[in-house]
Amino acid sequence: MTASIARVHVNGIEVGSLPTETYNAIANKVRKDRRLYLAWVFAATGAVLNMLARFYTSLPSVVVGLFLLCAAFSPETFTGIVAEVKTANPDAITHAVRKLLGFICIAFAVMVPMVAILFPGYVRFQSPFDQALSREIRSLLEVPTEGLLNVVIGHPKSE
Repeated sequence: MTASIARVHVNGIEVGSLPTETYNAIANKVRKDRRLYLAWVFAATGAVLNMLARFYTSLPSVVVGLFLLCAAFSPETFTGIVAEVKTANPDAITHAVRKLLGFICIAFAVMVPMVAILFPGYVRFQSPFDQALSREIRSLLEVPTEGLLNVVIGHPKSE
């Protein structure tokens, strides 16, 4: 029985191969590095804060867009909203804005996981573990190219 090998591809081009045992040893070494756990927490926090910043910067555009859609498709409703805002006291307006913001935040909380699953490139989270593993393997194989590293583990072809 032949040992399995790990074929290494960078940016879709095969750049070399390693024995699976060597690959597993490198992966275990990377997993034992405690600094990477802290780096992962910082990277994950940064990704979440980036998404929150995108959400809050796009929030005014979303609210204005909803009002414009309301004016375009239901002018009576929009006129009623404007008339109520003109006659309402400030506390009622604040309460309504807070309810609208709460609804938008709930919609955001529901949409974020769907966006992360359907469009993973939009989140832009790069795991420090993957980066360290890629750096170790590229160093071992002497591959100077940066890029997406993909490892396929399989059995060597018999001739």
